[in-house]
Amino acid sequence: RLVINNMVKEDIAFIFATGKLYYDEFMESLGEISLKSYQRVMPYLDNMADGLAASDIVIGSAGAISLAEITALGKPSIIIPKAYTAENHQEYNAKSIESQGAGIAILEKDLTPERLNEVVFKLLGDRDLLIDMANASKSIGKPL
Repeated sequence: RLVINNMVKEDIAFIFATGKLYYDEFMESLGEISLKSYQRVMPYLDNMADGLAASDIVIGSAGAISLAEITALGKPSIIIPKAYTAENHQEYNAKSIESQGAGIAILEKDLTPERLNEVVFKLLGDRDLLIDMANASKSIGKPL
């Protein structure tokens, strides 16, 4: 909610997919926050390719398919690996993206609204960093 609230205040466009299970609760938590037409909270993103293509930054988990899609499009990312995955593979995936300069990893145990807000606005405020991260992401993702 903190990040959404600050993005609304700063007049930043976003698409946020909550997951169907959490949508109603999340929308209720927004309270009096009034979203503009280019600020969307959705239960599910039916066309992920369009959502990713429209993004300057992608915030997501570190599954192999998700990261393949993100890097194929050369998108800078904030990666939040799901804890307790098989052999901790998502953390390894996230650290790989981060070590190559294509994203910033935040472990679930370290994830707070304040930390996410800090990282989002750091990236949005540094166009050169976003460009460097996009180039690094493109170099990782090589679509066939």
